[in-house]
Amino acid sequence: LLNVAALLPYKDQRSLLTAAALLCDQGIDVILLIAGEGPCRDDLLHQSATAGLTDRVRLLGYRADVATLVAAADLCVHSSLEEAFPMALLEAGLQGVPIVATDVGGVRELISDDDTGLLVPAGEPGLLAEAIRRALADRDASAERARRLALRIRESFLSEHMLAQTAALYRGLLARP
Repeated sequence: LLNVAALLPYKDQRSLLTAAALLCDQGIDVILLIAGEGPCRDDLLHQSATAGLTDRVRLLGYRADVATLVAAADLCVHSSLEEAFPMALLEAGLQGVPIVATDVGGVRELISDDDTGLLVPAGEPGLLAEAIRRALADRDASAERARRLALRIRESFLSEHMLAQTAALYRGLLARP
């Protein structure tokens, strides 16, 4: 599992660690990589040790090779309590990596639940764990959701498309009397 986000309270990696512990308690073998820096690092290390996840969780710090990490992930997990527009999910989607994310803010612009990814309410580690379990258990369905997300991103979110939409808007405005 991969989480790419600053280590800040609103990114809620605490819920993600709790979800990972729940999965391990169910006998599901997961390794969680968290790429990012921030003031919550020590708290997350402590939570990881307390939950017995020291050998299952890696806090990677800042990484310039996020694309390589994403490409190697089985699943990208986003646990934020709030979000504008998650660029990490955009990158994961473009690479065809399945996504489980919290249903907050701009995430909804990118992910449609059970169509292009799996969405769960924020701050609900049990539901997050269940969505992760579901995504890992049915790899074919996860791959199909990821394929649809990659297509959606290419059609709607790449700069060429956005430039074309902006140019069309200007043409429409200039055509008005």
